[in-house]
Amino acid sequence: MPSGDTEGETWVYFVTPWGSKMELVSYPNGKGYEKKNPATILWSPKDAVKTQIKKSDAKPVSEAEIKSLVEGHLAIWNERDLKKREALMSKIYADDIEMVDSHFIAVGHKEINGFVDGLQQKSPNSKFSHIKAIDVNHNIARLYWQNGTPEKPDAVTGMDLFVFENGKAVKLYVFVDNKN
Repeated sequence: MPSGDTEGETWVYFVTPWGSKMELVSYPNGKGYEKKNPATILWSPKDAVKTQIKKSDAKPVSEAEIKSLVEGHLAIWNERDLKKREALMSKIYADDIEMVDSHFIAVGHKEINGFVDGLQQKSPNSKFSHIKAIDVNHNIARLYWQNGTPEKPDAVTGMDLFVFENGKAVKLYVFVDNKN
């Protein structure tokens, strides 16, 4: 483009070998409107690079810290007092944690807390516990668990997979085993 708000932009269109239509946009010297000092700068690919740099600068979490956070997760799911559970969640889970189950996705403390509360109301004497040791691989951990009553502690079994960033769980994938 030779002038205007899009001055300096170049577009290239092409079809991939698998049939997808693609567009490449380039503005190596910025967009034309930016030269007029606008109040708001629109999105730039440079912003995405800055975001990636911030994530990679995050302080690594040690294996021992991750195991402690996973133990805290078990404490959350066993805690019957709503206020105590909320306090534990704020220490263990990121505010916008995403819990992915095969039947639903819950985002944030409130939605997960509601789900835990519903489980506890359905089975007031049940408790979550380990089946085996917590596995840690960099910022990812898995917990093999069981849930049940003292008479039948393994009424339900499964595995939780966690992703940790900045000292808190940001993703929780829940896998519940099928009982034969």
